[in-house]
Amino acid sequence: MAGGTNWAGGRKNWLRAVHVLDPVKRTWEAVNGLGQPLAYGVAGQSATGMMAGGALVILGGFTGEQGFLRQIWMENGSRLVRDALPATDARALAAGGWIGEEMILCGGSRDPADLAGARRDTLAVDARGNVRRLADRPGPGFVSSGYAVAANQLFVFGGAAWDVEGKSVRNLADASALRPADKAWRQLRTLPFAVRGCTAAALSDERIYLAGGYKGDEEGFTDEAFIYDIGRDEYRPAQPLPYRAMVSLVVCDGFLYCLGGEDKKQSRTDAAFRIAIADLLK
Repeated sequence: MAGGTNWAGGRKNWLRAVHVLDPVKRTWEAVNGLGQPLAYGVAGQSATGMMAGGALVILGGFTGEQGFLRQIWMENGSRLVRDALPATDARALAAGGWIGEEMILCGGSRDPADLAGARRDTLAVDARGNVRRLADRPGPGFVSSGYAVAANQLFVFGGAAWDVEGKSVRNLADASALRPADKAWRQLRTLPFAVRGCTAAALSDERIYLAGGYKGDEEGFTDEAFIYDIGRDEYRPAQPLPYRAMVSLVVCDGFLYCLGGEDKKQSRTDAAFRIAIADLLK
């Protein structure tokens, strides 16, 4: 777990700490932190690259004061920072993931508090910071979607857009997918309900687990979950989250981990749970 935000005494704090979980001992260890506070970036796992055996790659995000334009490569306690994005492409709360030899980045906003500035363009950024433009995602500019990489495609679900007429935030139920080589996004079946801040995790190249998020001021945070079948383009109800929140989901060694998250406004939880993926798929 790298960076993020929390709240204390009514104040939002931007974090730089990095903690690593030992899945056998089930204990956390603090390691070298980020060079600056950082949250709301996109993370992906490279298969190969600058470091032998691959690395955790973080791109974009927000420091609490400005957009983060660099990419961070982390592996075994080492950290390498490289330039990545031009100033015009600063974005936080974007969707994305590592495909092939590039990080794909779509949507987001320069400032996470400025939803009116949400965008829908798509970038591919390689390890050297070379940027190329891909197809724009259909629909409005968006932030806070659920997203995952499976079968060399980026899948994006839900999110939030700015309603210009109502001057308010509007949750989305849209879903779509993109292969980097494609000239256009592929529309998917819409979500069972509009939600922002849901989280997606690829369980395999055939199934994606979608869970949690914020349904709106009336219904609040949710623990509802679905498994999306890529081949059938359909959702089925799945084991819900252990609590109602916008969470982090991580797949590791046959388990799905549910970590932390926003469980109510101006609040964060330190909860940590896991479930065997085989049990999720029953």
